Amino acid sequence: MSIVPPYVPPDVGSPRGSRRLGLVSLVCGLLCCAPPAAIAGVVLGAMALRSQQRQIGGKPVAVIGLALGFGGIGFLLWFLYVAIVFAEPARKCSELFIADLAAGRLSSAKARCSDNFEQDLATLSAVITPLGSLQGVTGGSPMYQSDRRHHTLALTLAGTANLAGGQRNYEVGIVKENSLLKILEFDWVP
Repeated sequence: MSIVPPYVPPDVGSPRGSRRLGLVSLVCGLLCCAPPAAIAGVVLGAMALRSQQRQIGGKPVAVIGLALGFGGIGFLLWFLYVAIVFAEPARKCSELFIADLAAGRLSSAKARCSDNFEQDLATLSAVITPLGSLQGVTGGSPMYQSDRRHHTLALTLAGTANLAGGQRNYEVGIVKENSLLKILEFDWVP
């Protein structure tokens, strides 16, 4: 009488789901706008490529997940650079511009503007001149930023101008031209 050994599947002993690392890496890579997902895409993609087990979807799926994860991390680093390094000088530029408008110094305000600035400074100044001098600016947080375009970097900020006679909310578009920050557009917001 011969004894037949029981059937043992080839992946017994391996952690459950380890064959899905490449696929999960791809899904995390597709969600690369969320920093934890981008990092998970890189880690899981690397684990899938180093794994001895055959992965669902094969190596291409793991490589794509890895690449998307690195792309998401690159996007995050670019966003942080613009939000931290560029936002504070842009906020200061807008504060000086508003101070010039509040004091009625239109020629000084115009010097802070880009060549593409098309708004009427007298109208902008007339809105806040009755409110007195600028006491400071609060907020100035980035609303959105644009990519490098035509060798310029642009950022839109929103904040509140605190004047002696009240407050006004504003949005300002600032562009970096030849290493100088210039006002591209400016609006008072209700």
